[in-house]
Amino acid sequence: MCLHSLPAEVQIQVFSYLEVPTLKAVRRVCRAFRDNAEPTLFQYVIAAARYQPLGAFQKISLFEPFQKHVREIVFDGSIYNAQFAMHEPSYHREAAARYTSLDRGFTYHKHDRWKRYAQLYKEQQEMQTDGILLHTFSRALEWIPNVCCITFSPFPRHLPSERKDTQELLPRGLRSSPPRGFTKASHPFRQLIAALYVSQFAGIRKLRTEAIGTRPGVEFALSIFDLDDQEMEAAKYLFRHLESLELSMAIWVHDITAFNTIIDKFITLLHTSTDLRHLHLHPTRWKSRDEFYPPRFTRLGLQGTWAKLQSFSLKELDADSSEFSDLIKRHRSTLVSVTLCSCGLDEGFWADIVDEVICDTEIEKFVLDCVHERHQPEPVSYPLSSSMFECWKYEGQLEVTDEGDRYFAERIQGKKSVYDSRNRRTEASNLD
Repeated sequence: MCLHSLPAEVQIQVFSYLEVPTLKAVRRVCRAFRDNAEPTLFQYVIAAARYQPLGAFQKISLFEPFQKHVREIVFDGSIYNAQFAMHEPSYHREAAARYTSLDRGFTYHKHDRWKRYAQLYKEQQEMQTDGILLHTFSRALEWIPNVCCITFSPFPRHLPSERKDTQELLPRGLRSSPPRGFTKASHPFRQLIAALYVSQFAGIRKLRTEAIGTRPGVEFALSIFDLDDQEMEAAKYLFRHLESLELSMAIWVHDITAFNTIIDKFITLLHTSTDLRHLHLHPTRWKSRDEFYPPRFTRLGLQGTWAKLQSFSLKELDADSSEFSDLIKRHRSTLVSVTLCSCGLDEGFWADIVDEVICDTEIEKFVLDCVHERHQPEPVSYPLSSSMFECWKYEGQLEVTDEGDRYFAERIQGKKSVYDSRNRRTEASNLD
C-alpha cells in the first residue's frame, strides 16, 4: 500500500518515529505529508534565555497551524557563566584545559571568541532584568492552549540557527569548579514559572526534570525554591494543577544557613499538588550536616498523602521500613506502581515491605533496584567488603502467575534473596 493512501491518523503515527531532519524532508513532499508531519515536528518547543530560541518560540506560538500541536515546553537550563564572561583569563584557561580545539588561533582570535561569549552572557542577563523573557513567555502561553508538560533540560540545546554564534565557544553550563552548575534563585527557569502565573495558564499537568548524569550542564537544584512571597504564589499556581511530578533534583542550596527554609518551601509546594497521580523523586546530592548520607525520607515531605496517587518512584532515599510501608498503606486504594532504586533501610527489612505489597495491596508493578539495609545482617561480620555489600543489594520485581498468585522474583541469580537478612536475624534470635 502506498504511504499516500494511508489515513491521516496512520501517517501521523508513522511520522512520529522519524527524526527531526527526516520529518523536515517529509514535509516538503506534498501538502498532506506536511500537515501530517507537523504534529510530531511541533509537539514541543525550546524555551531559553537566548534571543534566537525565544524568537522561534514566539513565532511558533503566533502561527496558527502550529499552535495546536505544541504539547510540551522544553526549557534549556544551560546558561552562560558569569566568571567566564567577566574575566577573560578564566575563559581562556578553561578552554586550554578542557577544550584544546577551542584554544587554537592567534590572540586576537581568542579575544574575539571571548567577546562573543561575554555578549551572549550580557543578553542572557538583560532579557531577565528588563522583562523581555517574562513578557514573551506569558504572551506565547496565550496562543498555545494545548501545552500540558514542562521539561527542564540541564544540557545545551542549540537551534540550527544558533550554530554560527555558538561554534568555537565554551559550552553553556560549564564551570571551572565544579564542572557543572546548579539552578539558583536567579535562574531564568523561574521566569517561565512566573509567566504561567501572570497569564493564568492552568493547563500544565506534568513537570519533569532530566537527570544530568556525568555531563557538564546546569543541574536542577533545591535552591531554585528560594522564593519570596509573590514568587511562592506563582509556584503554588503551577504545583496546584500538576498530575505528574518527575524531579531529578540536587539537594543543594547556595547558602547552607537557608537550607531548612528552602526545603520547607519545597515541601509546601509538594503538598499543594493535591491532584498528583505520579510522583518520581530522585535526589542526587545532599548538602547538610549529614552530607555523606542520602536525604531523609520525611525531610523531603514524603509523609504527605495524595488522594489520587497511582505511582511513585523514589531513588537514593534512606528511611526506616515503617516509613516506606506507611507511604504504601496511605495510598493502598489508588497505587498501581512502586519503584524503589538505590534506597536504604536504617531499621527493618525489605522483606517486610515486599510482603506488605504482595499480600495487602493490589499494586501491579513493584520493583526493587539495588536496595540495601544499613544495619548488619546477622550473623555476617561487619564491616562488609565491597563485594559482599553488592551481594546484599536486593533486586527483583513483583510477578503474577496465570492463576493470579503473586510473588517476588529475584532479578539476578547468585545474589542474596530479599528474605535472607530477615531469616538470619530470626535464626539468631532463636539461638538466643
